[in-house]
Parts: sequence; C-alpha cells; structure tokens
Amino acid sequence: MADYTESQLRAELQAALAVLAPQIRGLNDLSKTSISTELLNQIDEQITNRVRRQSLIQAVLNGLDAVDGELSALENDGYPDLSPVPVLGSLFSELQEENSDLAAGVAVFTSEQITAGPMTTSPNPKPPTKSGP
Repeated sequence: MADYTESQLRAELQAALAVLAPQIRGLNDLSKTSISTELLNQIDEQITNRVRRQSLIQAVLNGLDAVDGELSALENDGYPDLSPVPVLGSLFSELQEENSDLAAGVAVFTSEQITAGPMTTSPNPKPPTKSGP
C-alpha cells in the first residue's frame, strides 16, 4: 500500500464506499430478477465480496475516527508537555532525603564481571543412572 496522509486515505476509502454502495444495491436488485441459478450464484458471490470489502473499509474509517478522538484527548491533556510538579519545600526536602537514601542503597552494589569460559555443564544434563541389582 502506498504512503498516505490520513486525509488522503480517508478520501480514497470514502470514494471506494461511494462506488461499492450502488454496486451492492444493483447486485441485490439483479438477484431478484428471473435469472438462472448459475448467474444468481455468481451475483451472490459478488454481493458477499463487496459487502465484506465495505465492512473492512468502514472498520478502517471507524479506527481513524477513534484515533482522531484519542489524539485530541491526548493533546487536550497537554501532550507532549509534562512539566515538573511544584510541591511544598518540606515535601521537596523529604523527596531529596529519600533520593539520597536510595542512592546510598544502590551504591552498596557493583556490577559483576562475567567472563566467558568453557562450558562445564551440559545444556541438557542426563539423569543419574542407577547401578546395582
């Protein structure tokens, strides 16, 4: 599928719906006339194909509408800005103390160096065998 802007995609899909709707109506009308069973089967198959296509197109349009609504809600929430939150000085001091304690706790640990060496165990160890009577 080609690269589209949302408005181009919408326009193309709406144009496709405009073509499908009269085709489906016409095929339905045609299926009610005096025609052979073989022709009726062909018409019914085309009705089914076009109704399926119409449903898929409508699902994409509904999805685009949902994206538009969610995007508007996100923008109304201030996206992409997420400013720092002002708090009382005493609360900020408490946060800084907790941050210092966390840093001190993390400083207790160091990263272990892993060296590559020969494998000493089998990746699929065999269960021990019983010996004796």
